[in-house]
Amino acid sequence: MSADDAENVQGTPTYPSFEELLQRPGQVLGPNRSEAFQRLVIRLEEPLSTAVSVMNERQDPDAPWEPYCTETVNGPVWHPISQELLCNPPISSIKTKVGSLSNWEQAWLWVFDDDDLLEPPGDGVYTIWGPPREGEEPDDDETGLSLMYHQGEHRPPNYDKPLVVTARDKPYLTVHEFLTVIHPYLVARRQDMLGSLIVSTQYDPALPADTKLIAGGNIQTLNVETEENWKDSKRRAIYMRDNMPAPGFTAVYPTQSIV
Repeated sequence: MSADDAENVQGTPTYPSFEELLQRPGQVLGPNRSEAFQRLVIRLEEPLSTAVSVMNERQDPDAPWEPYCTETVNGPVWHPISQELLCNPPISSIKTKVGSLSNWEQAWLWVFDDDDLLEPPGDGVYTIWGPPREGEEPDDDETGLSLMYHQGEHRPPNYDKPLVVTARDKPYLTVHEFLTVIHPYLVARRQDMLGSLIVSTQYDPALPADTKLIAGGNIQTLNVETEENWKDSKRRAIYMRDNMPAPGFTAVYPTQSIV
């Protein structure tokens, strides 16, 4: 589907949201993230102009990266990829989450799931139970209380509410519009991101504060990982796409489409 396939009576293209597309009869998977988006290297650093780079068309993390933004005497010049579609078919908006953040609270509770000390009301010092947060169900139905503090850690914030990104400059979402919303959101929550990765993915030892983080993955549920792990994932994707055995693996992956 091209960007000209849907039009309203005024002749201005109109497009459904990501969620509306998912509800269409026969629609099993959501729109594919565009090749343009898959080429992005989104680092959790500031500013956006230098934090984002562009990989080559093979999405090779080890090949030279192109700058997403080039500063000139006339102002910033953004890479042509910035105006390409975020996904195909085009969408007008999307509700997106960050996987590790949205799983953080529940993962923290699972860590202590078998702890015999977890019986409300706790000792009030090392284990603290209290009223659940507004809009949340209690962890313990009998007392109506939730675990708020245990083993030196406060209960993580709830990130269940999605971030809504809506097209403004064009009738469909572009790569740049998506970036200008999600990048500052991610950077502002960098410390929480590190905390969520430690719990949600069981990083051990804890990640240093200066750990390099990169965002990518599915546009509906963004994945944030260390730069080292991100590069490994990209390398394996190339091996799978080219039907080649990855280093350390003896099996040859079947050819498949990386979406």
